[in-house]
Amino acid sequence: MKSVLCAGEVLWDFQSRSCYEGLGKSSIFVKNPGGSPANVAVGLSKLGAEVTFLGKVGKDTFGVALVETLQRFGVDTSRMILANNMKTTLAFVAINEEGKPEYEFYRENAADTYLTIEEVKNLQVQDYSLFHTGSLALTRDPTASTLMKLYTRFHDEHILTSLDPNIRQGSWDDENRYITRLKTLCRMVDILKLNEADLYYITGEKEFEVALEKLADMRKEKITFITLGEKGSLVMKNHQIKQIEGFKVRVVDTTGCGDAYMAAVLARLHGRSILELRELRIDELEEIALFASAAASIAATRLGAMGTMPTLREIEEFLERR
Repeated sequence: MKSVLCAGEVLWDFQSRSCYEGLGKSSIFVKNPGGSPANVAVGLSKLGAEVTFLGKVGKDTFGVALVETLQRFGVDTSRMILANNMKTTLAFVAINEEGKPEYEFYRENAADTYLTIEEVKNLQVQDYSLFHTGSLALTRDPTASTLMKLYTRFHDEHILTSLDPNIRQGSWDDENRYITRLKTLCRMVDILKLNEADLYYITGEKEFEVALEKLADMRKEKITFITLGEKGSLVMKNHQIKQIEGFKVRVVDTTGCGDAYMAAVLARLHGRSILELRELRIDELEEIALFASAAASIAATRLGAMGTMPTLREIEEFLERR
């Protein structure tokens, strides 16, 4: 089977050791590899998929270490670019009083924001079974514009595309341009995953049912997954909706849960044609969502992001115990 191509940011998360105190009150942080598209790439690799990561980091100690980390997880880094005189993005993460992660990103002169179309001109889209990106990668040019052009190339060749916006408030250079990108992609991509905050932001609606209906109109016959935290998740296709209850686990850190969910979905869907995706029944998608929910639940019991992605055996054993 052809490789999945994940593109976007890979960075270092400095995660607080203080639970439920937020960034302001935290004093001790642990360094872990992260970045949503990179986490998804590692998650896919741990689930047995061939994965290539396309990204750009500074040619500094942080960037070199991230390339080596991806390689240790079995991800092909031949499309990685190490840039002289640029920095590698750093993020500080802490869980606040509500149990939700807070982020602060340090991205001045960050290499991941400077991926140019020239640097991907020789990329052959036919070499891949699926193209996935999201999160910070779509917030700033030239990287965002480069990825939008790649989406068009994959779409025109009828190769599966996937998106997880994973929106970080205030991370964009131009909000109007950013929301236009997201809405364009929401209509274009074959597989979309949102959390509740993403749903409200993209649709501009505050009521869940109204927002869901508006999104369904945008997506039509395409597949959408929406994660709902402890309430589980739902899958939607052609205005049909199935909700999957969440699993009860002892939560340690929710940072990588959405990426574990996304990786599990893509592990079950990549390699199929667009026609095959359109023919999937809602009950088949419900089973995939259950599998993905198990992956997210396992990740929630571990500290970190990239390193929390579960293996296929771990997910199967988790489901057997339920």
